[in-house]
Amino acid sequence: MGKTVPGSYEELEELTSTVMSPDVEFIGDIRFKTSLMIKGRVKGTIRAEGHLIVAPGAVLEGSVEAARVTSYGSITGDVLTSECFAMKKGATQTGDILSPGIMVELGCCLNGDVRMQKP
Repeated sequence: MGKTVPGSYEELEELTSTVMSPDVEFIGDIRFKTSLMIKGRVKGTIRAEGHLIVAPGAVLEGSVEAARVTSYGSITGDVLTSECFAMKKGATQTGDILSPGIMVELGCCLNGDVRMQKP
């Protein structure tokens, strides 16, 4: 049976293993296996086997490699996913995207090259 996509931001947050508080500013590399929601600021490289969520108002500066990325916030850097990349209303992406699945909602800002690869 396939994975279901939560219907709202609140449901997504509730299902996330680790939530990084809005007052956290992290500089360095992050690695994780399950899911991480960033609500603050991160400057560095993220490598993940799981799902990265960039919350509304969150800022991420650096490259990302993850199975899935869902962004409501701001990412400056290249994003590589093995499953999908989703930009929700209000999200900003400055950098290239390489992913087999891409979803961009109305109201997002995307500046970079987008390439889709077969899964």
